[in-house]
Amino acid sequence: MHDVTCGPAGPGTVVESVPAPVGRVVYEAVDSHVYLREKLDSITVG
Repeated sequence: MHDVTCGPAGPGTVVESVPAPVGRVVYEAVDSHVYLREKLDSITVG
């Protein structure tokens, strides 16, 4: 299950898991800017 709010995610936006009983897996909260930058850097060529 994914819950995404419709709106801009600016630097400093924290993304975290939905707590139980809705969420089944708890992931560590992340800063969206840092997380996405790391993912993009890992696939950037050249």
